[in-house]
Amino acid sequence: MENQAKKIIQRLAPRCQICLFSATFNTKVRDFANALVKAKVKIEIPPEKLSLDKLYQFFVRCTGQHSEDLRLQVLDDILSTVTVGQTIIFVHTIETGKKILDLMKKKGHALDLLYGRGMEENKRDDIIDAFRFGRNRTLVSTNVIARGLDVLRVSLVINYDVPMDQEGKPDPETYLHRIGRSARWQNPGLAITFVHDKYSYDKICAIANHFTKEIKSRTPESLKQLDKELRDYGISD
Repeated sequence: MENQAKKIIQRLAPRCQICLFSATFNTKVRDFANALVKAKVKIEIPPEKLSLDKLYQFFVRCTGQHSEDLRLQVLDDILSTVTVGQTIIFVHTIETGKKILDLMKKKGHALDLLYGRGMEENKRDDIIDAFRFGRNRTLVSTNVIARGLDVLRVSLVINYDVPMDQEGKPDPETYLHRIGRSARWQNPGLAITFVHDKYSYDKICAIANHFTKEIKSRTPESLKQLDKELRDYGISD
């Protein structure tokens, strides 16, 4: 979008005010913004203030000899027992998304899968529209919609995989954008992250430290009361 933005700005009248907003600004985006906006007022929020008070966060320890099976079982339990507006399940790879889609459909859950590379644009648009207008309430997705999607009724985000960058390091920026799909417009929301081994545990701890935000640990057994807790939070339908 860089070239498109430059072409648009070249056609604007000099008196136009340009404003750029983002939950995060990495170095590349910051350099781009500085090049586009000459006279500027910069307002930055410290990392510890970025997480919304009404966005509840915890991680679930799906550890053990069959951690992958346990993750799928916990996901099935959540989808079977929790009644929320809409849910996004974020995965790291397309292959994981397809596996979840297949297994959860066999369990009787209605959901769609969205990804970028290899999916036709028309099909992506149809899936997003179905989710946006509530025809489908559960969406499995890669990071393709971690930013920019604004659906008011999304009240639950599940990080099936802890977000990480291309080098395999914890990615606080993507985590913030993912969980920010919930709790829109001052509505309460919940973000659940699955931890299945030491590496994913270390990653979620690093992300919590980055935001100086406690992300509490939960056991799969404790989720039996989750629907009641969501009602107490004002999240559950």
